[in-house]
Amino acid sequence: MSELSIIDLVQKESPPNFTEEDITSLYSYRVPKLREDGLCSFSKNNELEPKAFDLRETFNLTKENVEQLFDHPTTILLWRLKRSLELLKKQMAEWPDWIGIYQKRKIDNEEFLIKLSYQGKPSRAVFPLNEKWAKLSNNSNVAMLGKERILQNTHEISFDTPYYSCDHMVRSEACLPIKNSSDEILGIIDAESFKTDFFTQEIAQTLREFCSQIGNKLF
Repeated sequence: MSELSIIDLVQKESPPNFTEEDITSLYSYRVPKLREDGLCSFSKNNELEPKAFDLRETFNLTKENVEQLFDHPTTILLWRLKRSLELLKKQMAEWPDWIGIYQKRKIDNEEFLIKLSYQGKPSRAVFPLNEKWAKLSNNSNVAMLGKERILQNTHEISFDTPYYSCDHMVRSEACLPIKNSSDEILGIIDAESFKTDFFTQEIAQTLREFCSQIGNKLF
C-alpha cells in the first residue's frame, strides 16, 4: 500500500467544531503597511495596516453570518490548507522561516494571487497578475508563467530579477507553481528562509510534491 500524502491525511481528518474565534483566525490576518506605490514600507516598527485583510470579501461571504460559515466549503478549504502546512512542517527536517499558499482568483475581471494560508511574519495578501508585477515579483511571475524560481541568495541577484520582499532578513526564496493534472496554473507556494542556500534539492522536491497535491486534491 502506498503511503498517504499530506493532503490525503488532511482530507481523512474530520474538521473541528469551529468557533467564532476560529472563523476570524481562518479568514483574516494582518498585513504590512504599504507605500503609495503599493510596495512594502519597510518601516522600522514593522508597521501594519490598521484593518486586517478579510478573505470573506475575496470569497463574497460578507453577507453570511458566522454560524453560516462553520460548515461552509471555503472554511473547510482554509482549515485544510492550515492543517496541511502543520503536517508538512512535521515531515520536513528543516523548515523555512516563512511559507504561504496562494490561489489565483479573478476579481472584477482582473486576476490576482490571494494568500489563503501561511506561517511566519505578516506579509502582503494580494499580488496583481499583470505585466508590471511579473517584473516586480517572483510570486506574480511564477503564477503567470508557471515556472518555478529558486533564489539561493536574494542579496546577490541582478537588478532586473523579479523579486519582491517585505522582510530584509530574507536571504533565499523558493516560489513554485500549483498546477492540476491539466497543467493549469491554480496558484503558488512561496517559501523564504533567513539563510542563504536553504533550498536544497530535497527541500525543493518536497515543496514540488506538496504543490502537486494541493493542485490535484484541494484547489
